[in-house]
Amino acid sequence: MARRRRLSPAVPEISPRAVSAGQAPISRPPIAEVAGDAARAASFDAVAHELASAREGGRLILTLPLDEIDASYLIRDRMVLNNDEMTALRDSIRARGQQIPIEVVDRGAQDHRRRYGLISGLRRLRVLQELAQEDADQFGAVLALVRRPAAA
Repeated sequence: MARRRRLSPAVPEISPRAVSAGQAPISRPPIAEVAGDAARAASFDAVAHELASAREGGRLILTLPLDEIDASYLIRDRMVLNNDEMTALRDSIRARGQQIPIEVVDRGAQDHRRRYGLISGLRRLRVLQELAQEDADQFGAVLALVRRPAAA
């Protein structure tokens, strides 16, 4: 029968807590380290894949700078901005922040200044632009869902 070789010497790990508490050192076999590293890598890969899938599917809310959004991307010929409604929305966003993300489409790198085209959320975008003039640190970005052109 063949003998097994150890991956590394079996040296017990001594934590400062165990020494100060007077406990015996904890010994972990090397295979536990390998298995732990493999499990961490697999779970990281799964999370990274899920995040990439959510971003591709337009399910991930991103924080985008206001100056990267083109409000004139779609023609809005029947859009009326009521002053009373805009004031109520402004007060709400000032008090509680943006609650509902806008929807944008990524136009790619063709126009570096206005990368995203606005699909929906014109009122929220206008209010945030006005509030950004007062406080750019707090209101200089917008929460947005990036949609694909085919899905939009």
